[in-house]
Amino acid sequence: MKIYESSFTEKKLEEMYNLIKETDGSKVQLYAISVEKNKEKEKIWTVNTLSITKSLGDEMIESAKGYLIQKSQLRIKDFDLKSDLSPEYLIGKLADDQVPVLNKIISEMKRSDNSPISYGELSKSTHLIGFAIEIGEKITIFNKVTKARLLNPKKYLYLVESRTGELTHLKENNLLSIPNSIDAILYEDPLYILNVNHFLSLFDYGEAFTKFIDNAKTSLANIVDDVQYVIDETSPHIMEFKRLASACAGYVDRIVRENTNLEPIAKSYNLEISFSNGKISVKNSKLKDILSLLNGQAVRDELFKEKYLAREKEKV
Repeated sequence: MKIYESSFTEKKLEEMYNLIKETDGSKVQLYAISVEKNKEKEKIWTVNTLSITKSLGDEMIESAKGYLIQKSQLRIKDFDLKSDLSPEYLIGKLADDQVPVLNKIISEMKRSDNSPISYGELSKSTHLIGFAIEIGEKITIFNKVTKARLLNPKKYLYLVESRTGELTHLKENNLLSIPNSIDAILYEDPLYILNVNHFLSLFDYGEAFTKFIDNAKTSLANIVDDVQYVIDETSPHIMEFKRLASACAGYVDRIVRENTNLEPIAKSYNLEISFSNGKISVKNSKLKDILSLLNGQAVRDELFKEKYLAREKEKV
């Protein structure tokens, strides 16, 4: 595939592209990332090395270059709970020490006794969640494994094990494959996020949201009649959990402090939300609509209305 080089809006993206471009396929290392729970229900992260040929390393380099070219006009923005990052418009940036699981994965990759795994063994694994592709010494690409991706031949490089135990790139369908895209890139410590959903899932980032929710529980209890139910229903779904954490980080305390009446706001937006004694009756409401109300434009407009009115008076 011929790569047509493009000018990059962000210098960091251009630096990544040039480093990848200058790397030889023999300097590419592939890792399989797996996670499973122990008897105490704690998640244990395991990283295994996969032996690959230089030709497959070259294929991965070309794939990464092509994907970065596609993203060449995107802007980089600090990732936070209030960010509405989309891989079509923005790339998120997050310090590596803010992603605990990333540090676990990197530590596993650097272990001297990091055990290699064969293609056959990995293809039978039920704990595989992603791949790390180390390109040279400065760049590591991360990809989440999803059923949709595994079934899409246009987005994957298929792997097959050679007689010598190395993996090579062949044009035939196999059970296990490597994505022809990038979910996140680690470069000079910050982690650059290109696919928010896959980042949240691969790095189990939902755990980081818990502190925002815990800090706002008292205020949240003044808004909804069953806080634990809301937490239990959202926590298994990473994007809903993010929306709840975002509301807790940005708006819940202020809603309570300013005694904002949410019922007329919910009615004006035709949200399926029931109220009882001034609180949201969560089991009689749509959870999606509750999250939309607490984290939506309607509440933001109401909370910041006084500030807007003050600005208008200043203009007059």
